[in-house]
Amino acid sequence: MKALGSPFITVLVTVGKLYATDGFLGRAIGSLVSQTYPHEKFEILVVDDGSNCRKLVQELSARHASVGVEIRYEGYPEPKGVGYASQFGIERSRGEFFTRVDADDTVLPTLLEVLTDAFCAARLMQPLQKIAYAYGGLIVINDVDGSESMLLRNEETIRDHGAGVLFLVKSVVHIGGYNPTLPNAEDYDLLRRLQQQGYQGCSVPSCLYQYHRHGKNLTNNVVERQAAVDAVRRQ
Repeated sequence: MKALGSPFITVLVTVGKLYATDGFLGRAIGSLVSQTYPHEKFEILVVDDGSNCRKLVQELSARHASVGVEIRYEGYPEPKGVGYASQFGIERSRGEFFTRVDADDTVLPTLLEVLTDAFCAARLMQPLQKIAYAYGGLIVINDVDGSESMLLRNEETIRDHGAGVLFLVKSVVHIGGYNPTLPNAEDYDLLRRLQQQGYQGCSVPSCLYQYHRHGKNLTNNVVERQAAVDAVRRQ
Protein backbone atom coordinates (compact mmCIF):
# COMPACT_ATOMS: atom_id res chain seq x y z
CA MET A 1 0.00 0.00 0.00
CA LYS A 2 1.32 3.43 -0.89
CA ALA A 3 1.72 5.86 1.98
CA LEU A 4 -1.14 8.40 2.05
CA GLY A 5 0.04 11.59 0.41
CA SER A 6 3.69 10.52 0.61
CA PRO A 7 4.98 13.60 2.48
CA PHE A 8 8.72 14.24 2.35
CA ILE A 9 10.66 12.64 5.22
CA THR A 10 14.16 13.21 6.59
CA VAL A 11 15.81 10.14 8.10
CA LEU A 12 18.30 11.51 10.60
CA VAL A 13 21.36 9.37 11.38
CA THR A 14 23.75 10.80 13.98
CA VAL A 15 27.24 9.27 13.98
CA GLY A 16 29.69 9.25 16.88
CA LYS A 17 33.23 7.91 16.73
CA LEU A 18 32.24 4.40 17.85
CA TYR A 19 29.94 3.89 14.85
CA ALA A 20 31.81 5.57 11.99
CA THR A 21 32.50 2.26 10.26
CA ASP A 22 31.06 0.41 7.30
CA GLY A 23 30.04 -2.36 9.67
CA PHE A 24 27.77 -0.04 11.67
CA LEU A 25 26.90 2.99 9.52
CA GLY A 26 27.09 1.03 6.27
CA ARG A 27 24.66 -1.54 7.66
CA ALA A 28 22.23 1.17 8.81
CA ILE A 29 22.30 2.99 5.46
CA GLY A 30 21.85 -0.31 3.63
CA SER A 31 18.57 -0.92 5.46
CA LEU A 32 17.35 2.61 4.81
CA VAL A 33 17.86 2.61 1.04
CA SER A 34 15.71 -0.55 0.88
CA GLN A 35 12.54 1.24 2.02
CA THR A 36 9.24 0.58 0.25
CA TYR A 37 8.40 4.27 0.67
CA PRO A 38 8.89 6.26 -2.58
CA HIS A 39 12.63 6.90 -2.82
CA GLU A 40 12.18 10.42 -4.14
CA LYS A 41 10.11 11.25 -1.06
CA PHE A 42 12.77 10.85 1.60
CA GLU A 43 16.36 11.78 2.27
CA ILE A 44 19.00 10.32 4.58
CA LEU A 45 20.78 13.06 6.51
CA VAL A 46 23.96 11.85 8.20
CA VAL A 47 25.14 14.13 11.02
CA ASP A 48 28.81 13.66 11.83
CA ASP A 49 29.20 14.23 15.58
CA GLY A 50 32.96 14.66 15.45
CA SER A 51 33.51 11.17 14.02
CA ASN A 52 35.25 12.21 10.79
CA CYS A 53 32.93 10.07 8.66
CA ARG A 54 32.64 12.34 5.61
CA LYS A 55 34.66 10.03 3.35
CA LEU A 56 32.65 6.99 4.44
CA VAL A 57 29.37 8.80 3.75
CA GLN A 58 30.63 9.74 0.29
CA GLU A 59 31.51 6.10 -0.37
CA LEU A 60 28.08 4.92 0.82
CA SER A 61 26.35 7.55 -1.29
CA ALA A 62 28.22 6.36 -4.39
CA ARG A 63 27.54 2.70 -3.54
CA HIS A 64 23.78 3.29 -3.38
CA ALA A 65 23.49 5.97 -6.07
CA SER A 66 21.34 3.78 -8.32
CA VAL A 67 18.47 3.48 -5.82
CA GLY A 68 17.51 7.16 -6.06
CA VAL A 69 17.69 8.08 -2.37
CA GLU A 70 19.67 11.22 -1.56
CA ILE A 71 22.27 10.73 1.18
CA ARG A 72 23.43 14.07 2.59
CA TYR A 73 26.30 14.83 4.94
CA GLU A 74 26.43 17.54 7.62
CA GLY A 75 28.82 17.71 10.52
CA TYR A 76 31.30 19.46 12.77
CA PRO A 77 34.82 18.54 14.00
CA GLU A 78 34.36 17.99 17.75
CA PRO A 79 31.93 15.56 19.46
CA LYS A 80 28.99 17.32 21.13
CA GLY A 81 26.64 14.44 21.94
CA VAL A 82 23.44 12.95 20.58
CA GLY A 83 21.19 15.78 21.79
CA TYR A 84 23.24 18.42 19.98
CA ALA A 85 23.62 16.27 16.86
CA SER A 86 19.88 15.56 16.69
CA GLN A 87 18.92 19.23 16.97
CA PHE A 88 21.65 20.16 14.47
CA GLY A 89 20.08 17.69 12.06
CA ILE A 90 16.50 18.92 12.50
CA GLU A 91 17.62 22.48 11.74
CA ARG A 92 19.08 21.24 8.43
CA SER A 93 16.36 18.78 7.47
CA ARG A 94 14.11 19.24 4.46
CA GLY A 95 11.30 16.97 5.54
CA GLU A 96 7.80 17.64 6.79
CA PHE A 97 8.47 14.61 8.98
CA PHE A 98 11.64 13.13 10.42
CA THR A 99 12.70 9.95 12.12
CA ARG A 100 15.99 9.28 13.88
CA VAL A 101 17.85 6.03 13.29
CA ASP A 102 20.91 5.19 15.39
CA ALA A 103 24.01 4.50 13.32
CA ASP A 104 24.41 1.03 14.84
CA ASP A 105 20.81 -0.07 14.19
CA THR A 106 18.73 -1.14 11.20
CA VAL A 107 15.08 -0.92 10.16
CA LEU A 108 12.61 -3.06 8.27
CA PRO A 109 11.86 -2.05 4.66
CA THR A 110 8.31 -0.96 5.56
CA LEU A 111 9.20 1.41 8.42
CA LEU A 112 8.52 4.71 6.65
CA GLU A 113 5.49 3.50 4.71
CA VAL A 114 3.72 1.93 7.69
CA LEU A 115 4.37 4.82 10.09
CA THR A 116 3.35 7.48 7.56
CA ASP A 117 0.11 5.64 6.78
CA ALA A 118 -0.60 5.27 10.51
CA PHE A 119 0.05 8.95 11.18
CA CYS A 120 -2.13 10.15 8.30
CA ALA A 121 -4.95 7.78 9.26
CA ALA A 122 -4.84 8.93 12.89
CA ARG A 123 -5.04 12.58 11.86
CA LEU A 124 -8.07 11.83 9.67
CA MET A 125 -9.89 9.83 12.34
CA GLN A 126 -8.96 12.13 15.25
CA PRO A 127 -8.87 15.65 13.75
CA LEU A 128 -9.22 17.35 17.14
CA GLN A 129 -6.27 15.50 18.69
CA LYS A 130 -2.71 16.84 18.57
CA ILE A 131 -1.09 13.85 16.85
CA ALA A 132 2.64 14.54 16.61
CA TYR A 133 4.30 11.15 16.10
CA ALA A 134 3.83 7.53 15.09
CA TYR A 135 5.73 4.47 16.23
CA GLY A 136 5.91 0.70 16.21
CA GLY A 137 7.75 -1.81 18.33
CA LEU A 138 11.36 -2.92 18.50
CA ILE A 139 13.09 -6.07 17.32
CA VAL A 140 15.94 -6.49 19.79
CA ILE A 141 18.82 -8.33 18.11
CA ASN A 142 21.80 -9.72 19.99
CA ASP A 143 24.69 -9.28 17.56
CA VAL A 144 26.78 -11.79 19.50
CA ASP A 145 24.53 -14.86 19.32
CA GLY A 146 21.96 -13.73 16.73
CA SER A 147 18.97 -14.15 19.04
CA GLU A 148 15.95 -11.89 18.61
CA SER A 149 13.06 -10.71 20.78
CA MET A 150 10.08 -8.45 20.13
CA LEU A 151 9.22 -5.44 22.26
CA LEU A 152 6.04 -3.43 21.67
CA ARG A 153 6.03 0.17 22.88
CA ASN A 154 3.36 2.43 24.39
CA GLU A 155 3.17 6.12 25.36
CA GLU A 156 5.23 5.47 28.49
CA THR A 157 7.86 3.03 27.23
CA ILE A 158 8.41 4.98 24.00
CA ARG A 159 10.41 7.45 26.09
CA ASP A 160 12.99 4.78 26.87
CA HIS A 161 13.98 4.32 23.22
CA GLY A 162 12.89 7.12 20.90
CA ALA A 163 14.62 6.00 17.72
CA GLY A 164 12.46 4.79 14.83
CA VAL A 165 9.66 7.21 15.74
CA LEU A 166 8.16 9.31 12.94
CA PHE A 167 7.77 12.91 14.13
CA LEU A 168 5.94 15.85 12.59
CA VAL A 169 8.70 18.45 12.36
CA LYS A 170 6.55 21.49 13.15
CA SER A 171 5.34 19.92 16.41
CA VAL A 172 8.91 19.22 17.54
CA VAL A 173 9.99 22.73 16.57
CA HIS A 174 7.01 24.15 18.50
CA ILE A 175 8.32 22.74 21.80
CA GLY A 176 11.91 23.80 21.09
CA GLY A 177 13.31 20.60 19.57
CA TYR A 178 15.93 18.40 21.19
CA ASN A 179 17.85 19.73 24.18
CA PRO A 180 21.36 20.15 22.71
CA THR A 181 22.99 19.98 26.14
CA LEU A 182 21.92 16.37 26.79
CA PRO A 183 24.51 13.69 25.95
CA ASN A 184 22.01 11.01 27.00
CA ALA A 185 18.22 10.63 27.44
CA GLU A 186 17.59 13.22 24.70
CA ASP A 187 14.76 11.05 23.35
CA TYR A 188 13.20 10.68 26.80
CA ASP A 189 13.30 14.46 27.25
CA LEU A 190 11.83 15.24 23.82
CA LEU A 191 8.91 12.83 24.14
CA ARG A 192 8.21 13.90 27.71
CA ARG A 193 7.96 17.56 26.68
CA LEU A 194 5.74 16.73 23.70
CA GLN A 195 3.37 14.82 25.96
CA GLN A 196 3.39 17.60 28.56
CA GLN A 197 2.30 20.02 25.82
CA GLY A 198 -0.69 17.81 24.99
CA TYR A 199 0.75 16.09 21.92
CA GLN A 200 -0.04 12.43 21.35
CA GLY A 201 1.36 9.55 19.35
CA CYS A 202 -0.25 6.73 17.42
CA SER A 203 1.11 3.21 17.53
CA VAL A 204 1.07 0.27 15.15
CA PRO A 205 1.11 -3.35 16.39
CA SER A 206 4.21 -4.18 14.37
CA CYS A 207 7.90 -4.26 15.24
CA LEU A 208 9.67 -2.17 12.57
CA TYR A 209 12.91 -0.98 14.19
CA GLN A 210 15.85 -3.37 14.72
CA TYR A 211 17.73 -2.46 17.88
CA HIS A 212 21.12 -4.18 17.85
CA ARG A 213 22.72 -5.11 21.16
CA HIS A 214 26.51 -5.31 21.24
CA GLY A 215 29.48 -4.30 23.35
CA LYS A 216 29.55 -0.70 22.07
CA ASN A 217 25.95 0.35 22.80
CA LEU A 218 25.78 3.77 24.43
CA THR A 219 22.79 2.50 26.42
CA ASN A 220 24.96 -0.17 28.04
CA ASN A 221 25.85 2.38 30.72
CA VAL A 222 22.63 1.92 32.69
CA VAL A 223 23.78 4.15 35.57
CA GLU A 224 24.58 7.07 33.27
CA ARG A 225 21.30 6.69 31.38
CA GLN A 226 19.25 6.56 34.59
CA ALA A 227 21.06 9.61 35.98
CA ALA A 228 20.22 11.52 32.79
CA VAL A 229 16.56 10.46 32.96
CA ASP A 230 16.37 11.48 36.63
CA ALA A 231 17.84 14.88 35.77
CA VAL A 232 15.22 15.39 33.06
CA ARG A 233 12.40 14.46 35.47
CA ARG A 234 13.58 17.06 37.97
CA GLN A 235 13.30 19.87 35.43
